[in-house]
Amino acid sequence: MKLIKFIYISLLCFIATACSDDNPPSSVASFTDVALIKDINESGTTFAIAGNENNIPTRLHSSNILHSEDTELKGTCIVISYTFADESTGEINLRGASIISNFNAISDEKQNIEGWNTDIIRLMSYWTIERRIILRVQLPYSPEKRRLELVVNNTTLSHQYPEAFLFHSLEGTIDPADTFYRTYYIAFNIDEISESIDWKGLKIHINDPELKSNPITIEF
Repeated sequence: MKLIKFIYISLLCFIATACSDDNPPSSVASFTDVALIKDINESGTTFAIAGNENNIPTRLHSSNILHSEDTELKGTCIVISYTFADESTGEINLRGASIISNFNAISDEKQNIEGWNTDIIRLMSYWTIERRIILRVQLPYSPEKRRLELVVNNTTLSHQYPEAFLFHSLEGTIDPADTFYRTYYIAFNIDEISESIDWKGLKIHINDPELKSNPITIEF
């Protein structure tokens, strides 16, 4: 399967239009996290974030009701900045919210994954939130569509740690040597291929020279 996609160039699509414009006092700690939108209702927006709930709440709530004309926000990963109104309950003062690129992971035959390492990717960091895998990567910049997929080898679907490949190609629209690398946040939802399968994680191959061809293991 060949999917051509756009990715967000930068985090400039602000959707929290009702957020306070006031600057928090310098003594108040500010946080920035990738968050999964769990629910939006008349009481506000509920988020899930990565992390250790023993150190910081992983369920957050804001009285801001987020909305977007172009995107169904529930089940979407975004980046939020906030301060805590009540850390014991996870109530936050939302300062900003920005959409990132959200895709569904797919599964395919091994032979159809050939060419996954066409372009170099620089992995900067990664997180998991429930069945979402979020990557912070540097990719060659291009305003054109590209092929970008997280592909699970379907012969490994029954494994506790299936084999997956981060497939990225500019599809010949530009030579990576003729452009520059830019940082992107990308979220992949694996629900559609992992439903009713008891995976413990994924082994993901990423064409990052620093990884020396070794996959990273992501635990759920």
